[in-house]
Amino acid sequence: MSAATTDRPGDRPGARPTAAGVRRTAWFALALFSSAFAVFEVFQHGLWTAIAAPALFLAPSLTERTGPRAYNLTHRAAVPFVLLLAYTLSPLTTAWMFNAGLGWLARIACERTAGRGLRHDG
Repeated sequence: MSAATTDRPGDRPGARPTAAGVRRTAWFALALFSSAFAVFEVFQHGLWTAIAAPALFLAPSLTERTGPRAYNLTHRAAVPFVLLLAYTLSPLTTAWMFNAGLGWLARIACERTAGRGLRHDG
């Protein structure tokens, strides 16, 4: 059984995957999909899309040392989803905005795959 289907190395073979393991697998799939789609967009649209995706992939790192509000705002998956949806439904034709949303979504999905979630006030 692969490591993706169990949460702990000590789980017995053939055990059913836990909810946390399923969630991490789904986040991993989303990270792969959004990253692959961003690469596809770079080949379709060129330089600005090649700059936008990595820029917004790295941008949430700037909130690591801020309080939980700013960190949580930049690490919620709903924000890049809304950006992607707004771009898709709008008449805009600047592909770099869409690719920036894909990079941002890939970052959030990578962090959720690694088990890092939102911060809590403390």
